[in-house]
Amino acid sequence: MFAPEKLALYQAALKRAGLRLTDQRAQICAYLSETERHPTPYEVFDDLALTHPEISRATVYNTLNTLQQLGVIVELSFGA
Repeated sequence: MFAPEKLALYQAALKRAGLRLTDQRAQICAYLSETERHPTPYEVFDDLALTHPEISRATVYNTLNTLQQLGVIVELSFGA
């Protein structure tokens, strides 16, 4: 799937869940749609905070959690 399709998928999922597409949520969706990595929430926050200092860590975690619950992203866990 290409970045524009991923972006549309993430944004549509949030809207279907009844959430407003705030600027912060839009930035998180754009970030996820453009990366080929599987970033941690911490990495998402750190990368976005460089260009969007207004973004909150809570919004990153909550948005990622919502997208996971909606089935559009998958959490990867690595056992120790």
